[in-house]
Amino acid sequence: MSDDDAEFEDYMSMSEAETDALWLSLCNQHNEMLDRMSRRQLYEYLRNRRLDLCIKQRRLVKTFPEIFLPRLRDTQRRLLELRIEHRSGAQVGHS
Repeated sequence: MSDDDAEFEDYMSMSEAETDALWLSLCNQHNEMLDRMSRRQLYEYLRNRRLDLCIKQRRLVKTFPEIFLPRLRDTQRRLLELRIEHRSGAQVGHS
C-alpha cells in the first residue's frame, strides 16, 4: 500500500467532525500562507493558479463543451480582472 493509499484510508476512517476539523485547519493554514505573501507574490500565485485552470479547462472543453466552456470564460475573465487590478491598483467591478 502506498503512502497516498494509507492517507486516503485514514481520511475515510475519520468521522465527519474530524474531517471538518481537518479541512478547517488546512483552510486556515492556506489563508495564513496567503496573508504572509507580498502583493507581488500573491499576484504571481493567483495568476499561475488561474493559468493552470485555463489550460485544464481548455482540454475539458473539447470533451464537455456545454459544461466547461462557461467555466473557462469565467476563469479567463477572472485572470483578466487580476491583471487589470495588478497594473492599475483599482479593483475591477468595484466602485
